[in-house]
Amino acid sequence: MKIKPFLSVVILVGSLLVTPVVATSVATSTVEQPVNLGTRSDPTRIPLGPVGVVCNYYYGLHHFIGEARPAPDGAMRWSGGSELDQNLASVFGISVEPADSSQIPALPVFIRVKPWKAPGYTPYTKEQVVAATLWCLLRRVDSTPATPLEVRVVAESEDDKALEARYSGKYITRPSKDDGTTPPLSVPGTLLEEDSRGIAWVVFPDAKKNDTFIPINPSVVVLKSGGDGDPGWHVLPVWGNGNDESDFLRLNHWSSNICYSAFKSHGVSQANSYVGDGGADTATTEPGSMDILYPRVDPATLAANLLALVISKQPTEAKPLTISFTVEESAISGYSSFRNDESWHESRPDADKVMLKCEFVWDAAARKLTKGSIPLVKLDGKNWIIPNPVQETALNEPKEQTPEEAGEEAGEETEEAGETKASE
Repeated sequence: MKIKPFLSVVILVGSLLVTPVVATSVATSTVEQPVNLGTRSDPTRIPLGPVGVVCNYYYGLHHFIGEARPAPDGAMRWSGGSELDQNLASVFGISVEPADSSQIPALPVFIRVKPWKAPGYTPYTKEQVVAATLWCLLRRVDSTPATPLEVRVVAESEDDKALEARYSGKYITRPSKDDGTTPPLSVPGTLLEEDSRGIAWVVFPDAKKNDTFIPINPSVVVLKSGGDGDPGWHVLPVWGNGNDESDFLRLNHWSSNICYSAFKSHGVSQANSYVGDGGADTATTEPGSMDILYPRVDPATLAANLLALVISKQPTEAKPLTISFTVEESAISGYSSFRNDESWHESRPDADKVMLKCEFVWDAAARKLTKGSIPLVKLDGKNWIIPNPVQETALNEPKEQTPEEAGEEAGEETEEAGETKASE
């Protein structure tokens, strides 16, 4: 009679042991949002700005296409007030709602359009913002002819019902495995272009151009990949108010709260890993230069951020970018990769301080440096910076001496030996 309870326990434990374990892969990913630049918006096109999202695989990722995007300058001013939200989808009341975020593209994704009026400062129509939001979704989904993505636009107002028929449908973003062909991906009334910084723009060919319009140049920050992701840094553009020509430098050293979490226990957080990891004591900026005093980040993160500055500024032969950073003598050994790089010039502003300076020129078409170099990292693709350990190893080795330098050193050693012998 005592055996039965024992057997029950054994059976229960056995069932627990064979329970399948669900695999996870929590990492930092990115998704784009249609960016709201207020009164500085280009009426002929909308930029798609990536933001960071911490998620398990890509579950919950697409929802953040429609989430509010905090403006880094605090607020965008216009004649009728101010705006804190830099996401056009958010301010227009447009949300992205997957039927099941773990089953994309097998199950449909809904784009919900609320009956909100367009803000008074914007040049865009609700239809244009829906199209830009749809592009953000399509660029982050792998759908094939065998498994297309079904998008269903749901308009809550009768005035917007025409959007349902215009943009709902099945979309294919990747080629078929059988023949490798992909039907042309398009969204009605738009074209997609990419600029020299790797930023995608949704273009409206029928929109009236304003020849006097001056676009805002964005800054670029780096978001370190975390969790189970590959080592590297995501490249994220950040737009300010555009009131200062050196915004691209200033914003690079500011907080950028555009990293979201698919886990409800976390909110919006710091996306600028350079700032989050320690930044620097101060950074003095001019339109063509930046002086960094006492960086408090590891050399690789500093290097990634310097590359982000170059991508942002797009320096040319006529207008190069000069970057310098100063460290204490006691800390200079950590920056041997920069000291061993011939593009970086060393000086001593004080006896116990070392300054390293480099001038940069960027080939925007080829997306590479033609003057200056940055050790430890390299650009891999359009919006991804990766460690460059081969270069790091090579640069950390002592430089080979020229015959002249070897001769001078031998002469100095001979003189020192003669002085020592004479003193004896």
